[in-house]
Amino acid sequence: MAVRGHRGVRVQHSHDPNRPTGATILLQGTSTTESVFAILPRLADSDAPNVKVVAAVSYELFMRQEQSYRDSVLPRADWWDSTVISNGARRLMHDWLPHKDAEKFAQSLDHDNRWRTGGNVAELKVEAKIDPESLWEGISRFARERTKQG
Repeated sequence: MAVRGHRGVRVQHSHDPNRPTGATILLQGTSTTESVFAILPRLADSDAPNVKVVAAVSYELFMRQEQSYRDSVLPRADWWDSTVISNGARRLMHDWLPHKDAEKFAQSLDHDNRWRTGGNVAELKVEAKIDPESLWEGISRFARERTKQG
């Protein structure tokens, strides 16, 4: 059996079908994935944003897949209503960003265009705003304030 993650993307958390569909988060990087997984239980709360989380592993590989597969994991409507979270540079996520509004809400290591000052991993994640609480705040803000594109 083939591992679906080798097709460029993998759905990590689906929208709750019993609530109005919310935004989509395209996720890349181990530190940010760890932080998002820490807040997944909070996303099940009925007051939480109803977001879909998709691991964005390889844009090039994803684009090589048949259209039916691409539509099944990241339909155009979900992509247009998405932003990115990455522990890399925002520039490296540009292929995944559908428009400037999505970039405005992107959460990445270089969010403030500064070098990190150092410290242990937990301290760096907090400074870079890729710790669980910072990502929760960013996801909530995106779900609340985004302009739904179409």
